[in-house]
Amino acid sequence: MSVRTNEEDHHVYVKGTMVSTAWTRPSTLHVSVVKTFGLPNVHNKIFTDSHVLHLRYDRSDDTLVHVWAQPRLQSAQLEESWMRDGCALS
Repeated sequence: MSVRTNEEDHHVYVKGTMVSTAWTRPSTLHVSVVKTFGLPNVHNKIFTDSHVLHLRYDRSDDTLVHVWAQPRLQSAQLEESWMRDGCALS
């Protein structure tokens, strides 16, 4: 039996742990990684140097969390994305 990985699955290393970048297929990790990453805020987000980690606790098993990473935008990139998307207040 062979195991094939999905080519669309992308992962990044965050503080020594491989985390999925796909929000539809988050990484399932042991809850002890929260010690490594740091405690999440009220929106279950953890901000690291290069990524924002989105954390969701497993409903059926208290020892598991589901985590996916998103690249952290720098202030110039964030401003550019607001300009490109056309968000404006009037």
